[in-house]
Amino acid sequence: MDIFPIFPLRMTAFPYANLSLRVFEQRYLRMTCEVMKRQQCFVITPLLDGAEGSPDEQQFAQVGCLVRVDDFHKQADGLLELEVQGLERVNIGRRWQEADGLWRGEVERWPEAEEPLGVDHGCLIELFEAMCAHPLISRDSPVRCQQLPNANVLSWKLGSCLPLPPVCQLQLLQAESATQRLALIHSWLDHDMEC
Repeated sequence: MDIFPIFPLRMTAFPYANLSLRVFEQRYLRMTCEVMKRQQCFVITPLLDGAEGSPDEQQFAQVGCLVRVDDFHKQADGLLELEVQGLERVNIGRRWQEADGLWRGEVERWPEAEEPLGVDHGCLIELFEAMCAHPLISRDSPVRCQQLPNANVLSWKLGSCLPLPPVCQLQLLQAESATQRLALIHSWLDHDMEC
């Protein structure tokens, strides 16, 4: 297992998707400097209980997404804005806190076989293409519209841009396969996004 810093958040990061983060707490500023200096990654995991600013009270999922920092900007208000790219899903094992509250943990990568796009994915492919064609999405979006090489990418891209509640996002992150994720998304779309 590898050891990575862990960033519990109320939002979920997915592989193949981009995410903007605003960093201001000292422990996360330290983490950012560390991972950028060493060209390393960190893990974003869904926060299940507690506040983002209260590390001692946090309970977070045992699954997360390994991300890398692609870009950063210092804002006029002094906050640091990070642009991160989701790389791969991971399981989090043993975890511990450092003196300033930063979490670290033993992380095991969770690879999955690539699944081809099928005929039954047609409506979800059309949805993704329609979203990419929309002017507000095509310019600046975590979707980062691209060709869809397989069902895995489609499932993660849709998960990252649909207005899903946190419980649904966690279900996607925990799903065993792209087929299962796409079936969940299809079901939620049929039921007005209710998980």
